[in-house]
Amino acid sequence: FLVNVDGRLQRRSERVQKIRWRRVNGRVFRHFDDVIVGASKRLSRKIVDALAPWPIERAVAYDEKYLTGFEGELYQIDLKDGFEVAKLYMNQVIRSDVLRDIGGDRQEILYLTTSYKNRTFKHLLLPVWVADFKYGGKNYRFAINAVTGKLRGERPYSKIKIFFAVLFSLILWSILFYLANEYGYIFEGNF
Repeated sequence: FLVNVDGRLQRRSERVQKIRWRRVNGRVFRHFDDVIVGASKRLSRKIVDALAPWPIERAVAYDEKYLTGFEGELYQIDLKDGFEVAKLYMNQVIRSDVLRDIGGDRQEILYLTTSYKNRTFKHLLLPVWVADFKYGGKNYRFAINAVTGKLRGERPYSKIKIFFAVLFSLILWSILFYLANEYGYIFEGNF
């Protein structure tokens, strides 16, 4: 289209997003093998999930000698609740598979049903070293995947450091904005 700018006609174009919706239906098959669900209430699910991957193919039969000198923990989440947690993970993967199968730039899933077949389970003793430390009157827990060495946990945040970082950022942006405005880089069509 044409626009009058300072008495001169200029050609302008504008990108407009057009969406053509179409109905699709179908089936997506996904096989899951060994979805790990941490069955401990002592460690948060977020920490256990972050310690992945777990090399299940290297698992061996349990022997109480493995725990000699160490503290072990029995599972604290029963099988039914553990399966509900596993379904949350599997549903995210299935949903992503469905979106990929539909294709296109935008998709909307109106109805999705999932069936689970050939379910099996096994109890594994995951090799995790857990430690706590106290700082500022609060306990913080961290864990190490004893196979990969991956470390995850909680840590304290310094409110003073956060305050000064935000303050420094605001001052820096204010100076940059002032200089850009003072030297004409903003509000004169260059922005």
